[in-house]
Amino acid sequence: MVTSSTSYPPARIQPTDQFAIGELDKIADCDLDQLQRLQYFEIIWVRIGEGTLFIDESSVLMKSENVYCLGPGQVRRIVVNPNVKGYYLRISPELLHLIHNQFDLSYMLTYSVAVLQPVTEAEALSRLQEVVVLLLKEFGRDNNDSRMELIKGFLRVFMIYLWQNFDTEQKQPLDANAMILKRFVDLLKKQITVKKMVSQYADDLCVTPNYLNSVIKKITGLTASHYIQQHIVQEAKRQAIYSGMRMKEIAFQLGFDDQAHFSKFFKNYSGINFTTFRKELASQ
Repeated sequence: MVTSSTSYPPARIQPTDQFAIGELDKIADCDLDQLQRLQYFEIIWVRIGEGTLFIDESSVLMKSENVYCLGPGQVRRIVVNPNVKGYYLRISPELLHLIHNQFDLSYMLTYSVAVLQPVTEAEALSRLQEVVVLLLKEFGRDNNDSRMELIKGFLRVFMIYLWQNFDTEQKQPLDANAMILKRFVDLLKKQITVKKMVSQYADDLCVTPNYLNSVIKKITGLTASHYIQQHIVQEAKRQAIYSGMRMKEIAFQLGFDDQAHFSKFFKNYSGINFTTFRKELASQ
């Protein structure tokens, strides 16, 4: 296993930074162990040790040499064991778009955390480590005209190495159908409070509802209407986990005028009563 022998000062991470990077054992100001609703993409590379990633209402055991990718909208908390070593990267959606690479991170993160496992030799991981060290050094420098350009260049290389040397079932090039799914999911995230019909999203994508359904079912095995229903349920759960709002307020946030309608919808498509779900959260 290749690890860095150089120690860097704790990362000075600000909430408005488009990019941030730090060593897992030195980023106390990120409050990783606190429940947070993400606005940026996060990449966590565990080099040594283990931890637990709580993502929405589920949890994932974090293992050595695995990479964990999370995206905006998700609710997460990270608990790492003592002596854990690794890296934390935070990337804004705008910056990720600027360093576009052949695989789309947001496509992988439709509803869950993406777990990437190493499929290559130590030498390749060493090259990835070298790029991380360059990012750490540049992030620690004072702002100047070249700093962000260098960070973007190193970050692009990091993403390429990441895709080359790690594997996941979710990783795949985006063909035409996958692009339709990605655009559909992007629209869902932005318009779910006002648009809940397949035909509305099909109009936005300039395809027929039947074609949209067939594309999504071919890729995922699920219908477009199922995606819409599950996205509403997922967002309701995230609001319940993170916001502390009452059911009536969450229903209104999601575009339901009637609380009873929302309650019935949640029960039908999640299999659990909303009040029961919230009680179970409180007991954890």
